[in-house]
Amino acid sequence: MTQGLWKIVMGDNPSKFKKGDNYPVECVSWNDVEKFLWKLNAATGKHYRLPTEAEWEYAARGGNRSRGYIVADRGNYSPGGFDALGFRLVLP
Repeated sequence: MTQGLWKIVMGDNPSKFKKGDNYPVECVSWNDVEKFLWKLNAATGKHYRLPTEAEWEYAARGGNRSRGYIVADRGNYSPGGFDALGFRLVLP
Protein backbone atom coordinates (compact mmCIF):
# COMPACT_ATOMS: atom_id res chain seq x y z
CA MET A 1 0.00 0.00 0.00
CA THR A 2 1.11 3.54 -0.50
CA GLN A 3 2.14 6.06 2.11
CA GLY A 4 -0.74 8.26 0.96
CA LEU A 5 -3.38 5.60 1.55
CA TRP A 6 -1.85 4.72 4.91
CA LYS A 7 -2.07 8.39 5.96
CA ILE A 8 -5.71 8.61 4.87
CA VAL A 9 -6.74 5.47 6.75
CA MET A 10 -4.45 5.62 9.80
CA GLY A 11 -3.83 9.36 10.14
CA ASP A 12 -0.02 9.13 10.17
CA ASN A 13 2.92 7.92 8.12
CA PRO A 14 5.31 5.57 9.94
CA SER A 15 7.68 5.28 6.98
CA LYS A 16 11.34 6.14 7.41
CA PHE A 17 11.67 7.18 3.76
CA LYS A 18 8.95 9.80 3.24
CA LYS A 19 9.41 10.62 -0.44
CA GLY A 20 5.77 11.04 -1.45
CA ASP A 21 2.28 9.65 -1.24
CA ASN A 22 2.81 7.19 -4.11
CA TYR A 23 5.73 5.42 -2.43
CA PRO A 24 5.16 2.19 -0.51
CA VAL A 25 4.68 2.39 3.23
CA GLU A 26 7.38 0.66 5.27
CA CYS A 27 8.30 0.25 8.94
CA VAL A 28 4.97 -1.42 9.70
CA SER A 29 4.40 -4.74 11.42
CA TRP A 30 1.92 -7.47 10.59
CA ASN A 31 -0.19 -6.19 13.52
CA ASP A 32 -0.07 -2.65 12.10
CA VAL A 33 -1.35 -3.94 8.76
CA GLU A 34 -4.14 -5.89 10.47
CA LYS A 35 -5.27 -2.65 12.18
CA PHE A 36 -5.04 -0.84 8.84
CA LEU A 37 -7.19 -3.50 7.16
CA TRP A 38 -9.77 -3.35 9.95
CA LYS A 39 -10.08 0.43 9.50
CA LEU A 40 -10.09 0.16 5.69
CA ASN A 41 -12.86 -2.44 5.81
CA ALA A 42 -14.90 -0.31 8.21
CA ALA A 43 -14.48 2.76 5.99
CA THR A 44 -15.26 1.05 2.67
CA GLY A 45 -17.78 -1.58 3.72
CA LYS A 46 -15.68 -4.18 1.87
CA HIS A 47 -13.66 -7.09 3.23
CA TYR A 48 -9.97 -6.73 2.38
CA ARG A 49 -7.30 -9.08 3.72
CA LEU A 50 -3.70 -9.91 3.04
CA PRO A 51 -3.20 -12.67 0.47
CA THR A 52 -2.36 -16.13 1.74
CA GLU A 53 1.11 -17.50 1.11
CA ALA A 54 -0.24 -19.60 -1.76
CA GLU A 55 -2.06 -16.62 -3.33
CA TRP A 56 1.05 -14.46 -3.01
CA GLU A 57 3.20 -17.16 -4.63
CA TYR A 58 0.68 -17.60 -7.47
CA ALA A 59 0.60 -13.85 -8.12
CA ALA A 60 4.38 -13.47 -7.89
CA ARG A 61 4.86 -16.26 -10.44
CA GLY A 62 2.38 -14.74 -12.86
CA GLY A 63 -0.48 -17.11 -12.22
CA ASN A 64 -1.10 -19.56 -15.02
CA ARG A 65 0.87 -17.40 -17.46
CA SER A 66 4.27 -18.09 -15.88
CA ARG A 67 5.07 -21.25 -17.91
CA GLY A 68 7.66 -22.23 -15.32
CA TYR A 69 9.29 -18.82 -14.99
CA ILE A 70 9.84 -17.59 -11.45
CA VAL A 71 9.30 -13.85 -11.97
CA ALA A 72 6.06 -12.46 -13.37
CA ASP A 73 6.05 -9.80 -16.06
CA ARG A 74 4.39 -7.17 -13.89
CA GLY A 75 3.86 -4.90 -16.87
CA ASN A 76 1.50 -7.37 -18.53
CA TYR A 77 -0.08 -9.27 -15.65
CA SER A 78 -2.74 -8.28 -13.19
CA PRO A 79 -3.57 -11.21 -10.91
CA GLY A 80 -7.31 -11.71 -10.63
CA GLY A 81 -8.88 -10.98 -7.30
CA PHE A 82 -6.21 -8.59 -6.08
CA ASP A 83 -6.63 -4.84 -6.20
CA ALA A 84 -3.95 -2.28 -7.05
CA LEU A 85 -2.79 -2.28 -3.42
CA GLY A 86 -2.04 -5.99 -3.44
CA PHE A 87 -4.95 -6.82 -1.16
CA ARG A 88 -7.30 -9.70 -1.72
CA LEU A 89 -10.94 -8.61 -1.81
CA VAL A 90 -13.16 -11.29 -0.31
CA LEU A 91 -16.74 -11.14 -1.50
CA PRO A 92 -19.51 -12.69 0.62
